[in-house]
Amino acid sequence: MESSDAHSGVKNNKPDSNGVSTSLDVPSLSDRCAQGFKECLVKFNLDEIDNYPNTVYGLWSDSTLAYTNKAWFTFMQENSGEIVGDPSQFLGKKILKSFPDQLKPFYQELFSKALAQDPSESLAPVQHAYECSSPEYYRQYSMALYPLEQQQGVLVVNSLVVMQSHKETAQPIENIYRDGDGIIHQCAHCRKVRCTDDSQRWDLVPAWIKSIPPNASHDLCLPCFEYYYPKN
Repeated sequence: MESSDAHSGVKNNKPDSNGVSTSLDVPSLSDRCAQGFKECLVKFNLDEIDNYPNTVYGLWSDSTLAYTNKAWFTFMQENSGEIVGDPSQFLGKKILKSFPDQLKPFYQELFSKALAQDPSESLAPVQHAYECSSPEYYRQYSMALYPLEQQQGVLVVNSLVVMQSHKETAQPIENIYRDGDGIIHQCAHCRKVRCTDDSQRWDLVPAWIKSIPPNASHDLCLPCFEYYYPKN
């Protein structure tokens, strides 16, 4: 998915390939959220979703882009996405246009399946695993799709499953996810696990879905907590 020019005063500090912190301009929320879409996100804390460390985007029921969080924009910049023009110009564009032709039917069916899901009858969002690697890193992600009120759209939350350098061995998984007491915190709904160095980051570890690891504790990631247990 292509993104657009940054022109607001919001900045994210990200290390470049040499480990030097660089400043990235991020468009204001009004440029990244279509009119009327905020009202569809009543089950979520928009400020927390907007600052979620992984990419999040929202779609209207016709699969047009309605919202992107800050991480979505910076991810596009860091991975050579095309940055041109007014960021609001991408709102209302069909997101399927960004997918290869052979994948469009699959993702159309995936979005339709999520849109048709009844939250009152399901305890987990529709999910899909995919690879999105760069020249430097192998990366696998999980996509969780939450249907919005009255089937008006879908909120898509992407979470990192694994990332490792093509030239290096991945860090032992136990060091990434066990806290100081040796406990692994796993979401009771989507089954993602909390990363110890960033409490807002939850990754999908496929091996721990098939077999729950020792000393695992049921917890709730932010999207599932807000979606399945909304405040009255």
